[in-house]
Formats: sequence, structure tokens, C-alpha cells
Amino acid sequence: MRDTIAPEQMAMWRAFRTIQPDIGDRICEILKIGFAAVANSMGAKYEPDDFEPCPDKKRPAPVMGPAQMAARVKGKRG
Repeated sequence: MRDTIAPEQMAMWRAFRTIQPDIGDRICEILKIGFAAVANSMGAKYEPDDFEPCPDKKRPAPVMGPAQMAARVKGKRG
């Protein structure tokens, strides 16, 4: 795929991913919370992070708020 897109397109895609995280990461977070809730309802003591499939993986950044997004669009970091 990298052979078929221009560097500008790749930069735009990376910038988009800083604003809108990958849907797979969100689904993983939702499932971890659900698994922990089910396990805790059965008497176990688990936290959502106990169900992390890749514990060494860096957690995704939270979704930006409107002010942060406006600053990013204007080229400022904050």
C-alpha cells in the first residue's frame, strides 16, 4: 500500500489517526471493561487492564477536545 499513496496522503492519514483513534482500540477498551464487569459480578477481583491482550503495547491517546483539535489544525501543539 505504501507504494500506491503519496507521502502527503500518508501524513494526512497519520494526522487523522491522532484526532480519531483506531476503532479496534476502542472496541478492545470496551471489551476489557465488559470482561472485568462480568468477572467481578461472579466474585472475582479484576480490573479492565488485567484483560489487556498486549500488556507491553502503548495505550492509545485519548480523543482530542475541540480546543485541542483547533490548535492542531492551526499548526500549534498543545
